[in-house]
Amino acid sequence: MHFCVLTAGDCAAALALLARYPNEFRTIVQPIGSAEEAFARFDELTPDLLLVDADAEPPSGLTLCRILKEHPTTMLLPVIAMSRSPKRRIEAFAAGADDFVARTSSPEVFRARVESLVRAGAGRRKQAAAHLAAEFERGEHVRRTFR
Repeated sequence: MHFCVLTAGDCAAALALLARYPNEFRTIVQPIGSAEEAFARFDELTPDLLLVDADAEPPSGLTLCRILKEHPTTMLLPVIAMSRSPKRRIEAFAAGADDFVARTSSPEVFRARVESLVRAGAGRRKQAAAHLAAEFERGEHVRRTFR
């Protein structure tokens, strides 16, 4: 599985877990510092997953998550929030995270969650593309009909 991961904040623990599976995960990691940077580089990077540090201070990873989940360009991007404290789980889901992982989670659990979200994200994008293509075709059909 080959995919691109955007990271916001200190995601070293997550990246170390991904590195434990070099045969299964070939990842390109791109750190970002702001939503503006994510929007600017989104088409270039075509990320498959965003890892955010829920413990990061301004700009908070959860604030970044919220902004990206509200923007049409990035709303389908799967997000995993990571924290030292499992108590941040509710905040992470309230910010729009698709999943939450405590830094103490086992490597197997983290791996399964990453695989699941990358597959789900690809499915979401494929479905959105099919929907756009169908809408375009309907518009073309209407245009041809009334010519």
